[in-house]
Amino acid sequence: MYLELQQINKSHILDISGKSRHVCALNTHNKIGCWGDDMFGETSIPEDIEKEDVVSVTADQCITCVVVKDGYVLNCWGSTHINTLTT
Repeated sequence: MYLELQQINKSHILDISGKSRHVCALNTHNKIGCWGDDMFGETSIPEDIEKEDVVSVTADQCITCVVVKDGYVLNCWGSTHINTLTT
């Protein structure tokens, strides 16, 4: 479930990350919301990520990355394309 800025403000924020043109926040329900410039899709959270429990978020210039709880998988989207790296 994508969280709008208003919903993030009503939630307890665990982590927040941003750089240049967009910001993402992680709440206590392990869901993220992103806002700002979406020129490269960096604030458009992929549907499969919306269903996951996120444990960490990093927003950098034109890319967003998250680590999801199950399997500790790093998922990134934005400036190039969606990438998944498994640890």
